Amino acid sequence: MCVYPFVIMGLLLAIFSAQVLDKIPLGVVDNSQGYYSHELMRALKSNRFLDPRPFPTVASAKKALEQGRIYGVLSVDKSYDKDLLKHTGAQLNAWINNEYLLVGGNLSKGLLSVVGYLQSKYQRSTLAAMGVPPAMLASFTAPLQVSENILYNPGMNYIYFLGLGLLPAVLQLFVCMSVCYALLWDVKTRRAKCLRFGFRRHPYAVSGGRIAFYTAVYFGVLAVWLGILIAFFKTPVEGSLLRTLCGGAAFVFLTASTGLLIAGCTNNLRLSLSMCAIYAAPAFAYYGVSFPVQSMPALARLWAEVLSGTHLNRIFVNELLRGANAVGTWQEIAFMLAMGTLFFVVGTKGYARWIKQDKYLGPQL
Repeated sequence: MCVYPFVIMGLLLAIFSAQVLDKIPLGVVDNSQGYYSHELMRALKSNRFLDPRPFPTVASAKKALEQGRIYGVLSVDKSYDKDLLKHTGAQLNAWINNEYLLVGGNLSKGLLSVVGYLQSKYQRSTLAAMGVPPAMLASFTAPLQVSENILYNPGMNYIYFLGLGLLPAVLQLFVCMSVCYALLWDVKTRRAKCLRFGFRRHPYAVSGGRIAFYTAVYFGVLAVWLGILIAFFKTPVEGSLLRTLCGGAAFVFLTASTGLLIAGCTNNLRLSLSMCAIYAAPAFAYYGVSFPVQSMPALARLWAEVLSGTHLNRIFVNELLRGANAVGTWQEIAFMLAMGTLFFVVGTKGYARWIKQDKYLGPQL
């Protein structure tokens, strides 16, 4: 229960330990070999997202692209320098491997940044040669200027959105399956017979004790992993850590209650574990981390709202990254507590039914 979630999260976060995806290999074919093409090469090298590597021909560069050794190709025309000197417009050709969205996105961003910088520089030089006053150069080269301010994750650190999404996904699976397995194993091995008296008199108290144990254990796991993300992966805490931990406790309670509900409805160990896997295994795709919930079809959005990890991930974003929307955090916590209470009540009634009758107790697994 305690060790394996750390192993899984450790393996997953080891993949993302670089935190920022930069210096992406880019093949460059310089057919011009002039002053301006060398200036382009220097600009490419200075960009944080690009790692330009020279190739003799476009064919050799494309072969390396197909083999996965580079993720883009930039070809400089033979007449590149001449066209810039004649002011007839120089040509660059680019091929980008976009099968990996983060790689393709950052590679395109780096290329556009370099081209935009050089294009503005050359426009200013041309206008200055035509006698345009220096004070007017900026308005001529860029009549519409945008002041871009990247919020919440300016460094494109993907630990922030993948790490904070993976933690609920891993725990949702472990909590749900642990509760189901423990409760139904007691039924199938007849160990639950000793709980019969308690379930007849105080079913919610006995069931609450079992759920409280799993909630406490997995809340401890969540708290430790959250501390690791903050201390070692430098995840910011812009809002309230207390509200974040309250959300974590509500998340574990709702997930444990979901496991109790599945156990109470099935009384079948194999079926219940399969249902837990169906419920929790693909959950990460519905959290809104890799694809926004607002863009999903109606049924997918509804399913996303049922998943406890969706609400915990929103709390992480609100409190850790944004440092705002405390009202939204409390609403997510209240929703999880309400859903958890409903699942707990229904699940306890179903589970007590299996405990109270001998015909449901037995060795069949």
